Amino acid sequence: RSIEIVLGVLRLIFAHAQSQDLIPSNPVDAWKAVRGRRKGAGLQPLDRTKVLSAEELGYLLSVARTEFPEDYPLILLLADTGCRIGEALALCWGDVDLVTGIVRIERSVDHAGRLGLTKTRRSRVVELSTRLREALMSSKPDICPDEDLVFPSDSGTLMRSGNFRSRVFRRLVRRAFGAGRSLTPHVLRHTWASLHLARGTNLKWV
Repeated sequence: RSIEIVLGVLRLIFAHAQSQDLIPSNPVDAWKAVRGRRKGAGLQPLDRTKVLSAEELGYLLSVARTEFPEDYPLILLLADTGCRIGEALALCWGDVDLVTGIVRIERSVDHAGRLGLTKTRRSRVVELSTRLREALMSSKPDICPDEDLVFPSDSGTLMRSGNFRSRVFRRLVRRAFGAGRSLTPHVLRHTWASLHLARGTNLKWV
């Protein structure tokens, strides 16, 4: 998806150069013609209201830390790793290495609360920021088996994403930005990628 976005930008740049007779043809169009059309690969502009600026993200996290302290580690994980809410809710403490600062994402919880593979059906490793590592250290119980959930429901079972969205995230957004802003936890994934690309982070890493 990120590659398709970058190609869309390059295509516009080359189209402008072609209109100025600086190049004979658009190399992106030529490359796509050779590659062929892929199902679902169409470029769809992302609504900018669904992406937070660095300042907005900082303010959202400050409100979360102050007014939703119990849920702050989960919100920070979504913001600092770009993982999906279902992947975060499926994490067990055995997946988290606070010494090396990495988390292995191998499972996901769907909207019905069922545990399964990740959306891509592949596991991956994400890095923990310093602040995220500290937040997870503070929230980790003294006695904690590897199979225990990092972010369980009040009853200790798998939390449903819809429950978190309505119980916590919707209220958080309203406190931070007012009733006129409607956002889901997935906005943190979009924001994570957008901010990293804007900072020049290697596209392959993102």
